[in-house]
Amino acid sequence: KPIRMMLGGPGGAGKSQVFDAIKDFYKALGHFNQLKITAPTGLAANNVGGSTIHSEASL
Repeated sequence: KPIRMMLGGPGGAGKSQVFDAIKDFYKALGHFNQLKITAPTGLAANNVGGSTIHSEASL
């Protein structure tokens, strides 16, 4: 069953550090290929090493 999370907050709140910690956790478990990080815009997706929501949903 997939786990879906939404992480929001103002600039400088530490969202990218949370994403980095989640990525490190999945890498340590050997499940990094199961992790999908998405963002609403291309710039935001690029900043967190993910892809856009539309791209992942094939829209």
